[in-house]
Parts: sequence; C-alpha cells; structure tokens
Amino acid sequence: MPSRLVWKAQELLRSTQRLAQLSFEWVLPGHGDRIRLLSTDMQKELKQLLESRQPV
Repeated sequence: MPSRLVWKAQELLRSTQRLAQLSFEWVLPGHGDRIRLLSTDMQKELKQLLESRQPV
C-alpha cells in the first residue's frame, strides 16, 4: 500500500518560509488554479501569508 502524505502545520510553515526566500513567478499546484505574480509580489504575498499564520 503506498504511503500517504499528511501535511503538518509546522512542515507547511517551514516550506512556505523557504519558498518566500526564492525568486519565482508561477505556482502550479496539483489542484486548484495556477497563480502568476511578479517575483517581488510573490515574495510579498508569501511573507504576508506567513505573518497571518503566526501565533497570537
């Protein structure tokens, strides 16, 4: 039986932190819509996402 990948909140946070340090314009998810932003805007959006997910 193939193993199933189960996301954990801390792993998602670390992954998003790493992505925020990279320069890219496209997000091509396995599901949902693809997203294209200028690389500076992508980094800004990821940083805002990270800030919104910080514990209070």
